[in-house]
Amino acid sequence: MNKYLVLIFHLLSGRILKLSANFFIGIAIARSLGPEFFGEYSYLLTFSTVVLPIIDFGLNGVLQKKITEEENILLQYELIKYASIVKSIVGVILFCFFIVLGYLTLIDKEFYWGYFFILLTFLFRSDTVAQIYLTSYHKGKELSIIQVTSFLISLVLKLVGVYKSLSVNYFCFAFLSEYILLFIISWIVINKYLKVGNIIKVKLDISKYLPIIKLSFPLILSSFAGMINLKIDVFLIDYFLTAKDVGVYSVATRFSEVWYVIPSTLSLALYELIAKLKNKGQLQVFYDVFTLLSLLPIIIVLLTSKIFITFLFGDPYVEAANILNVHIISLLFIFWGAILSREIIILEKTKFSLIRHLFGAVINIVLNIILIPRYGLLMTAYSTLVSYFCSNVLICFFYKSFRSSAFMMLKSFFFGIRMKKNIKVILYEKNNN
Repeated sequence: MNKYLVLIFHLLSGRILKLSANFFIGIAIARSLGPEFFGEYSYLLTFSTVVLPIIDFGLNGVLQKKITEEENILLQYELIKYASIVKSIVGVILFCFFIVLGYLTLIDKEFYWGYFFILLTFLFRSDTVAQIYLTSYHKGKELSIIQVTSFLISLVLKLVGVYKSLSVNYFCFAFLSEYILLFIISWIVINKYLKVGNIIKVKLDISKYLPIIKLSFPLILSSFAGMINLKIDVFLIDYFLTAKDVGVYSVATRFSEVWYVIPSTLSLALYELIAKLKNKGQLQVFYDVFTLLSLLPIIIVLLTSKIFITFLFGDPYVEAANILNVHIISLLFIFWGAILSREIIILEKTKFSLIRHLFGAVINIVLNIILIPRYGLLMTAYSTLVSYFCSNVLICFFYKSFRSSAFMMLKSFFFGIRMKKNIKVILYEKNNN
């Protein structure tokens, strides 16, 4: 248990530091650019977020599972090399595709350089392979150093941009710089554990990876659908409303999405423990704890949203407070979904992952298309909330393998009743690890 706590501490401390600094620099950028240009900036960043699951190729969860299970160092080399090559190839293909597409149709010429800088991040995403390896072997300190170092250098560039009131294109370049640094530093650090020369010399036997491809392929589409569910609202707001509305909405989502790092980090760091309790039939412990953790930020935000939005961003963004009050409630479903995602990988039911994310994305798109033109910006937050409930809870009732998960989610509202039992389970795992 101690190794999990140390890993969580290092991962969370680094990410919370990064997110906190990013949050406040985001405030400065929003004030500097104003709602309209901040909306354009947020719109461009969305391309990087939405395409990321395709570049990851569904490999992240599967790779962690295989590395954790595989004791043969040579086979670990092969896994890392395979994943790195796949991500690099996919990144290059997507970069070329979106460069042409953006030039022909999507992007205002004023912001094309910013769009170009965002697309360049596609070429530097294989660093996630190195980070997954470090996480799997509880090297949280090294991973935290990598993330914080690259972020701080990028942060300085953003501060310069705010101080000099520079353009959207400049801030996109500052965003790119973090990914370049993250890529370089990640591979320098992992070379301490796995010699790059050895990885390069390893001959790949593609036939060995066909089962991995089969397992990960539904996760590619699933992750993409999940990201569409998360970010499609930005594209639809830009289409139906204005860039200013995108800016206001992005301020609200920044407040709520900043909390998403907690469930994703915890579920990543505690994968082995989740698998162990799943096999013992004691996974209710995790759902109880995650529900408690999600309610704390939800209550804080609901009580303080209007004050903080007005104080930090100014009157032009005051409408974001009402959006935030709705959007933050979806955090509960994000916490539950983090555990559910690990269950899916443990059971190797990756097709279900695809189905649930597609289900949520379709509902989100349909609701947004119907509601945004008629009722405006606030309905986007309600659409997101409904879609998250459907993709993380409702869909589970229709699949036997995950029906028990849905009931555990609902039962977790009564976590206080099982507090004593949960503490006993946690203490037992602590004493036996």
